Amino acid sequence: MPDKLAKCPRCGKIYAEQPGKAMCARCNTEVLEYEDRILDAIGKRGLRQPEDIAEITGIPLEAVIELVESSALIGHEIEQERLCVACKERFAQKYCEYCFHCRLSLNKAFGDAVKLIGDIQSRELAVKKEQARELDFLPSVDNALKHKRDRRTLRRPDPTPKSKYSP
Repeated sequence: MPDKLAKCPRCGKIYAEQPGKAMCARCNTEVLEYEDRILDAIGKRGLRQPEDIAEITGIPLEAVIELVESSALIGHEIEQERLCVACKERFAQKYCEYCFHCRLSLNKAFGDAVKLIGDIQSRELAVKKEQARELDFLPSVDNALKHKRDRRTLRRPDPTPKSKYSP
């Protein structure tokens, strides 16, 4: 029985964990085959664009991009100039789908949204505090119990025994 079991990040299959292998045997051989085919396309055909490599080798484009980003050997050989998904004018930054300008505007939009949410929450808190001030005229539980005890003592007769001879 193997000491440690792991889940393959690509296919989700459970496999016996081995040093230096992060995937199951099937996915590992598939990735190595993909890398060989990509390196052949780069070396023999001189391809540099992930789209061209995916078309010629038959490897899915997502797999080509994933291998390019994860492999240092392939990453230096391929031009990773992808267009920004937001503006489609400038090239996306490395390990991102957006260009620098769009990332800045996206971060500014997130900051503005956080500020707006904070303002809304502070207004709601102020309304709740105002409602609490309006309810201050109502007695607290302690005051209500004290008042009840005070009323009860007025109506209750004196508990000391009285004899008919006492004054």
